[in-house]
Amino acid sequence: MTARILDHSTPVYTAPDGNSTIIAELKPEEDFDLGKVTKHRKGKWVAVTLADGRAGFIPGGVRVSIMHDVIVDQADLKVLAAPCADAPVYRHCIKTDRLRHAGPVSRNGAQWIEVRSASGKVGFVQGSASLKPVDDGGLAGAVGSIIFIAVVSVIAGTIGYFTESQTLPGWEAIAGGLIFGVLAYFVHLKSKVALGLAVVLWCLELGFRVIVFFLTSMAEGHKTPPFNVGVLVSLFIGYSLLKSMWAGVAVEMISQ
Repeated sequence: MTARILDHSTPVYTAPDGNSTIIAELKPEEDFDLGKVTKHRKGKWVAVTLADGRAGFIPGGVRVSIMHDVIVDQADLKVLAAPCADAPVYRHCIKTDRLRHAGPVSRNGAQWIEVRSASGKVGFVQGSASLKPVDDGGLAGAVGSIIFIAVVSVIAGTIGYFTESQTLPGWEAIAGGLIFGVLAYFVHLKSKVALGLAVVLWCLELGFRVIVFFLTSMAEGHKTPPFNVGVLVSLFIGYSLLKSMWAGVAVEMISQ
């Protein structure tokens, strides 16, 4: 991930140790790649790779801004050639246009945001510009998973209810499917609360299903519970939800 520091400057060390050699000083408007977090002597360090290819470490307490894609969320956004009000306008963006958020820039007490076009051209917009982080596979992936749960629950519940099946759920599955459908709608609107509720409900449902499955298998005399596709599908959906929830939180963090 490409990032910039938000502090005034920070030294880059050859090793995750404040006593090691300093190889460079990172400044707020210099790009670098973030690596893994390392613990050393009860302190956290972050591996970085500088623009010239040199690798080192910065203290874990350094504030950084991760570059990410954003969508313009206002009718007319002027992208200037420099971070000053009288700079020439090189582009007018309309709502839903996509830009790359490179990081905040401060000039003469005014706050600006450096943005980049798809071709890499650099521009600047006012710090108050309305920009929304792009969700590539984060919450969007969660919506798909929740809708899948809702549809399968409603179908299975409907079949079980009308056939009075002993192996399929009934009205409770239909109700659960409708609830998941409502949550999917709110997750589509970027609600982290709805996503969290969906994950909690899925965990409760999976836990109940696994317990009943094992108890039933043991009662029927199975020493080893038989293969169950439903449980595996539920586990896969849960993995997708949890991954999407983390992606959603990450997007929220870097957009601040």
